[in-house]
Amino acid sequence: MIQEKSKNRLMEWVLPVLCLSAIVLSIIALSKPSKTINIGYVKTGELMNNFQGFKDAQEMLQGKHQLWKANSDTLETQFTTAIAQYNARIATLSKEEKQRQEELLAKQEQQKNNYVQGVQQRAQQEQQIAMDSIVTYVNSFVKEFAKSNGYDFIFGTTNDGSLLYGNEATDITAIITQEMNTEYSKSSLFGNYKAK
Repeated sequence: MIQEKSKNRLMEWVLPVLCLSAIVLSIIALSKPSKTINIGYVKTGELMNNFQGFKDAQEMLQGKHQLWKANSDTLETQFTTAIAQYNARIATLSKEEKQRQEELLAKQEQQKNNYVQGVQQRAQQEQQIAMDSIVTYVNSFVKEFAKSNGYDFIFGTTNDGSLLYGNEATDITAIITQEMNTEYSKSSLFGNYKAK
């Protein structure tokens, strides 16, 4: 009988605690609604190749490279012509005149080399600036796209295997490319080279 009383007291205490615990756990579970995580991925190489801003930047840089190459070619032609003229007259020049012509040729060659070196540095800088602008634009666009379309994560695939597998249903490359190109056509990221 003593055992039965102990058992009853224990049940009187345990049963309310268990009920209260069940209620508290139910309230906690209901107050934190489960949310499915919305994930997508973008093939970054494909996105960049199909982004009009990237194409415009390439066109802009190509135009500048062609201009710089034409200028370099002109300087090279002028230098080659000056050497040919010097060689044709070398036999008739005095020692002082030879020295003066050689100094002028050395100066002309140095100017040509300085121009070529400056152009190479400028080309690298402009390419870096263009790529930084594109990456900033793309990252900003993807961030806003994710927020406005309810994505929790958007991963970018690269050739080095940053994403080893993604279900094709979560590939949003085409959607982002299309919307980004539409938004880009309203911007002035690359001025006159903007999509027409």
